[in-house]
Amino acid sequence: MLITITVCHSPPGTIKWNKIEHRMFSFITKNW
Repeated sequence: MLITITVCHSPPGTIKWNKIEHRMFSFITKNW
C-alpha cells in the first residue's frame, strides 16, 4: 500500500528511483 502511494506521488524523471521501487514492489508481491 505504502509503496504504491510513493510511486503515485513520485515526480516524473526519477528513473533510478522508479527502478528501485519496481524491484521492491516485485519483491513484496512475491513474498505476499
